[in-house]
Amino acid sequence: MLLTILLLSTASCAAGVSDSCPPVVAYDQATQTQAADELKALPVGSVLPRFMLDYGTLRSQARACASGKVP
Repeated sequence: MLLTILLLSTASCAAGVSDSCPPVVAYDQATQTQAADELKALPVGSVLPRFMLDYGTLRSQARACASGKVP
C-alpha cells in the first residue's frame, strides 16, 4: 500500500511541460510599488518578508513549469 502511494505521488514529477502548471498572476506597476512600500513599512523582525521570498520562488517555479524548463 505504501509503495502504491509513493509511486502515485511521484508520478506527477515527470519532466516536461504539464497542463497542471499553476498560473502566474501579473501585477501592474502600481500594485508592485504598493507591495514594496508595505513590505518596507513592516516592523523589524516581521516574518512576512520570508513568506514573500518563498512566494517569489514559487512564482519562478510556476514560470519554469509553464515554459517547460526545470527550475
